[in-house]
Formats: sequence, C-alpha cells, structure tokens
Amino acid sequence: MWRRILIGLGVVGLATVAVVGSRFARFVRTETVKIDDHFYVVLGGGGNTAILIGDDGVLVVDTKFLRPGHQLAALIKSLTDKPVKVIINTHYHQDHTHGNPNYAHGADVIAQRRTRDHLIELDKDFWEVEPAWSMLPADLLDDEKQLQFGDETIRILHPGRGHTDGDVVVYFSKRRILHTGDLFLHAMYPFIDLKGGGSAREWPATLDKVLAIGDVAQYIPGHGPLSSRDDVLRFQGYLRSLASQVQMQVSAGKSLRDTEAAVDVHAWDDFQGTPFFTSRAKNIEWVYKEMTAK
Repeated sequence: MWRRILIGLGVVGLATVAVVGSRFARFVRTETVKIDDHFYVVLGGGGNTAILIGDDGVLVVDTKFLRPGHQLAALIKSLTDKPVKVIINTHYHQDHTHGNPNYAHGADVIAQRRTRDHLIELDKDFWEVEPAWSMLPADLLDDEKQLQFGDETIRILHPGRGHTDGDVVVYFSKRRILHTGDLFLHAMYPFIDLKGGGSAREWPATLDKVLAIGDVAQYIPGHGPLSSRDDVLRFQGYLRSLASQVQMQVSAGKSLRDTEAAVDVHAWDDFQGTPFFTSRAKNIEWVYKEMTAK
C-alpha cells in the first residue's frame, strides 16, 4: 500500500513540476508583434517591451531581465542600425530594468523619481556597479512628462500608487497605444509590492486615472497579450473586490486564516499566478498586511 501511495505522490509531484515549468516557460518566452514599420511590441522575457524607431534613434519602454534583454538588444539591431537613445522604465523591478546596461551609455533613461530611489535602495547589488550604474534613470518625473520622438507624441504619466509607488504609464498618442507597465496585467494575479510602496487600497483609483486617458485603442500590459479596455476593467474589478472584502474582514477583527476562507473571488478563477511568486493566496495575504499595518 505504501509503495502505491509513494508512487502516486511521485506522479503528482512530477505533474506539479510540469505545470509550473510550463507556466514559467510562458513567462520567459518572447514573441514579437509588429504594429507597423516603426513600432513593435516584444511580449515576455520579463516585462513586455515597446520599441519605437525614430528618425535617428530608438525608444524602448522596459528592457526586460538581463539575459532576455540581450535578445531584445539583438532584435533591435536586426530591425535598425539606429542606436537606442531613450529608455523608459515603468517601475523598478528587475524584469523591467535589468536590460538597461545592454545599451550604450548616454541614452536618456526616464522614470518616476521614486523608481530611481527603489533601484538604489532595494536592488543596490545590481545597480551600484558599472555598467548598470551609468544606466540608472537620470531623467526623472514626478507626475507627467511629454516628449516628441520620431512620429510620436509620447506622454509619460504617474497616475498614483498601485503595483509600487513609482509606476508610470506611457501613451503613444498617434498610435493610441498605452503601455501600462505592471499597473495592469492580463488575467494574472498581481504582485502588490508593499516594500516598494504598492497599495491594493489605492490601486483601483489609480486605474481610474489610467482608464481616463482618452482614445486608447490598445493596451500593452506589463505581462500577457495585447489587451482591450474591457480587460483593464476586469483586472480593476478583481482588485476592487479583493481590497473591499479583505477590508471588511479586517474591520471585523478577523484573522488572516479567517479572511482567506471568507474572501470570494471565484469570478476570476481564470487568472494565473507566476510560479513561486504570485497567487490568489499571496494576494489576500499582501492585502491583509496592508490593511492591518500601523
């Protein structure tokens, strides 16, 4: 009997490893989507990347992990011989920033002011040495910045706290495309980075400001496929329901275990987590920690 049980557990373990491995493979695999001759989106390999090819250079939004970032840099070279002149980091996490050193010093690296602070304080082992140090964001904004690049008018906006306290979104006005960074994920459980100033309580209102950006035809999420406004609204609905339900349990003096049992977000059962990192249970725990923090 015990032999059969152990063999059964082994099969379950292998199956679990296979599922986790498949999800992780999807997370790191890249796919290039051509919008037009001057605009590309590279999905996966870390955070999703937008590439805009201008008259004399290239603008990149989010540079991925370091190694997939090598592949991204090679892809850009295959598309154009123009140098990368502008990098925009939507927030400080390494799957959106560690590819910065793959580009030549002198590029204009743009981010929200707190993003630079978090890179230096929370990821200092990577950024305090060259070549990373010279590719830290130095062109910093508080609320909004606008620039002309190639054929585009680009608006960079910090709509408020959510994933972190330094997230920006990037709007390509001519193409009506909005890169949201990790303020929006397509059908995925988010990381609520409390250490980085993130807030589940404030995130839905921040997304109200994102959704108020008019005339957006297509959304580039931080992770997942190109998306619609309805996808953003559904993600916002999940966050709003999660935060309000956890707050109700906290107000009633319930424990984390009681809260986990009481919260009902089955309407979003199709959402997926990132292996070893995000899940529905972790979302409830992070929101509970925020709601009970002094």
